[in-house]
Amino acid sequence: MSPARRTRALAEAEARRGIPPDAFERAASAWLESLSLLKRASPRTTAAYRYDLKDYLGYLRARSLAQPDEVTPGHVADYLLMLRRAGAAAATLARRRSTIHG
Repeated sequence: MSPARRTRALAEAEARRGIPPDAFERAASAWLESLSLLKRASPRTTAAYRYDLKDYLGYLRARSLAQPDEVTPGHVADYLLMLRRAGAAAATLARRRSTIHG
């Protein structure tokens, strides 16, 4: 299954479950779609970025943030520091930083 078809299938499955995408999900989905279509990233690369984004968005939601424009550089720094303190490898931190930067 192509990455575009997989993305569409995921969106259709979420729509059937009645899960309305929030502002973060819409932004993340748009970025992931552009990554797979415009930059022709491999399915594994796209999946890794999707996992990283899901983790980061969970971190932001736990801090009661609901809109991308509410996120500050301090939130990004705190997230990366939290990962470092949890023992994340340097490669993981670099990929997460790259994912957040977009």
